[in-house]
Order: sequence, then C-alpha cells, then structure tokens
Amino acid sequence: MSPEQTQDLMTKRRITLFLTCLINICAGINYAWSVFAQPLAERLSQMTGDVVTSGSLAFAFSLACIFSPLSMIVSGSFADRYGPRYILMIAGLFIAIGFIGSALCTSAIGIIICYGFFVGCGLGSAFNTGMGNVLKFFPDRIGVAGGLASTCFGASSVIVPFIAVMLLAYFDIAQTFIILGSTFGLIIVISAYFTTRCPADFQPAGKKSLLTSTIPDRKTTEMVKSKIFYIMFGLAFCGTLPGMMMISQAARIAQYQAGLSATAAALCVSFLAVCNMSGRLIGGYLSDRFGRIQALMVALAAAIFGSVSVNFCSPESPALIYFALFGVGFSFGSMNSIFPGFTTAEFGRRYNTLNYAIMMIALSTPGIIAPMITNYLYGLSNSFGNSFMVATITALVGIGFAATYILMKRKENQSN
Repeated sequence: MSPEQTQDLMTKRRITLFLTCLINICAGINYAWSVFAQPLAERLSQMTGDVVTSGSLAFAFSLACIFSPLSMIVSGSFADRYGPRYILMIAGLFIAIGFIGSALCTSAIGIIICYGFFVGCGLGSAFNTGMGNVLKFFPDRIGVAGGLASTCFGASSVIVPFIAVMLLAYFDIAQTFIILGSTFGLIIVISAYFTTRCPADFQPAGKKSLLTSTIPDRKTTEMVKSKIFYIMFGLAFCGTLPGMMMISQAARIAQYQAGLSATAAALCVSFLAVCNMSGRLIGGYLSDRFGRIQALMVALAAAIFGSVSVNFCSPESPALIYFALFGVGFSFGSMNSIFPGFTTAEFGRRYNTLNYAIMMIALSTPGIIAPMITNYLYGLSNSFGNSFMVATITALVGIGFAATYILMKRKENQSN
C-alpha cells in the first residue's frame, strides 16, 4: 500500500468512525420501546375493541433482543467476506420496515412479529457490522474507537426516547413510527453508502498498533475450539449479568428498596443510562492505557461495589442507590465497550465481525436470564438483596475467569 493510499485511508477511517457512531445512535432505537408500548396498546384497543395492554406487546421487545444476536452471526459472516456497506444498508432497511410495518399492523401478534424480527435483525446487524469495521481501522486506538462507537449505541437510551416523546406530542403513534422508521432507516442507509471498508493490510501511518503482530487471524471455527475463548465467554457472561439485573429493575429498586418516589425513580433510570455511557467511553480508554484484562477487572470490581450497595440500600439510606447505579452501570458499559477490542486483540482482525458476534452471545444472554432471576428471588423475599447477592457472586466468578486468563497467557508466553 502506497503512502498516498495510506494517508487517504487515514482520513476515511475518521469519517467511517463518525458514520458508525451515527448509525449506532439510530440502531439503538429499540431503547425507546417503553415509550412506544402504551400508545401502541391504546391504538390497538381502539381499533379492535379488545383490551390490549403494554404487557401484551412486551414480547415484541424480547423478540427483538433474541433476533439481535442471531442477526449478528449471519451478518458478521457476510460482512467479513463482502464488506460492511451493503450489510449496513440492509440493516437500515430492516429497521425502517420494522417500524413502518408495525405502524400499519392491526393486531398485537402482527406488531410483535414485525417489530421483533425486523427491528431486532436491523439493530443487531448494524451494530456488529459497523463495530467490526471500525476496530479493523483503529488498531492503534482500538479501545477508544470501540468505546466511542459503543457509547453512541448506549446514548440511544437517552436520545431516542426524548425524540419519541416530542413526536408523540404532535403525532399519533402510527405517524410517529413511520417518521422514526423512515428517518432513522434513511440515515443508516446514507451513512452506510459513504462507509469505507478497511483493507486487510491497513496499518495507520505513524501510529503504534496496540495489536501485536504475532496475533493470528483465527476463523470462528478455530476460535471456538480454543480454551481461551471459553474463559473469555465466561468472563463476558459474569461481567454482564449484574448490569442486566440493574437495567431491568432500576426503577423498582429505587422505589421499593430505596423508598424513592416514582419521579425520583425515573431520574435514577436516567442516571443509570449516563453511568452506562460513561463506562463505555472510560472503559475503552482504560483498556488502551492499561490493558484490556486490567480494565475488565476494574469493571468487575465496580460491579461488586454496586451490587453490594444494593444490599445496604434502604429508605433510611436512599443515597446508596446512586452508588449502586454508578457501580453496576459503569461496569456494564465498560464490559460492552472493551469486549469488541478484546475479541479482536485475541483472535485477529480479519474475522473479527463474526467472532465478536459469537462472543456477543455471552454479553446478550444475561438480558434474558437476569430479569427472571431477579423477579423470582424478589418474589421469595420482597427484597432485591438476594438478587444482587447473586450478582456479587457472579462478578467474583468473573474475576476468577480474568485471573485464569492472565495465568493462561503467562503460561503461553513462557512456552513461546
């Protein structure tokens, strides 16, 4: 690759990072589901004459969360082979179809299927494909680049609901869905068109790569056969479970455990979102500065601190809820920003999109399990203390996985 080509790619990689961040903000539209659910239920009730509640439509969100990691695996395989542009464009179209189709549906099952499948596939494909390409472009700043892209995805939890609420003040839910779906889908498609695929031999001019030159580009089949993969998989699962517990129950914990009002509990949810975003940005920086496994251990320590704080939180000491939200939220954000680069650093850049899609199973599965564990244990004791005792133990197990990783790498380096 000539110096002129390298310099041109140095400019294009910054543009691609910006476009990926924009795509991720749009792809995170699923975070606004809680704003959409009640108006959708009311609209269906009026149309059908039957009583439809937001709970009746809740599986649409769950289905989107199921199809999201599945679509990452499919799209990751195509993106590594053919590049990100057309995969991202298809993802944008899927999100548009999901929202516009849901606006036209006249039954709960129609909305659940249309929204769950198309939006879930769209957001999963968009996030994973864009992230994989960005990580290839930034071997010198892999944590910061991944952290920025991940932060923008997390920022949707603040930005998209705000936009949705403003639109609902002037339009009904069907019109709001059509506006959001067509606008966000179009932004993703246009951004995808101008996204540059990172060449396999790209090395940033004058920059020191944080990826060692000895890292082999392992195919996904090779990755899942390695012992280190299962250590990383377990670490990812244990590190994410406390965050998923908190995200699914933050408002209830603030009200029933800390004794806060409904308004204060809503502010706690916003505070958690800010902590999540901060963790994504700071965690990425720490991974570049001090090392990925070290940054992950800091994140796990924060999860333990936050989970223990829940156990001591009460109406007599309500301020502890903010320590809990900060620790668990920061940890969750850090785990999600560090692991894309961690996976790339361990298994190489060439197949990183599909490899990370497989690793994403460990990061997303707690989203299904955590609410069930929390609800079950709360039902036994009318307290979230036992739930977050489980979260504390899980994070400690995660530190065990991290220590095992360090020992395995040390042994591997000695044998080489």
